[in-house]
Amino acid sequence: MDNQLYNQIKAVHEQYIKEQNRLEDEIDRLRREIVCLDNEDEIEALNKLVRIDDIKRKMVVEFIHSLDKIVEQ
Repeated sequence: MDNQLYNQIKAVHEQYIKEQNRLEDEIDRLRREIVCLDNEDEIEALNKLVRIDDIKRKMVVEFIHSLDKIVEQ
């Protein structure tokens, strides 16, 4: 693997990890908030967690596609 390809893959990976960590922090924050909420608010908070989890899954797919595009170049 040449140096340019390695640097491109590394940059995409670092971006993915940074965003993944941000989302995990947001999930943790929402979970802490759920403890103090009534039922209606709890449902909304859980829905937010599900949406964040879906975004996270999509990010994994996008990351893999990004690597595929880099390798194809």
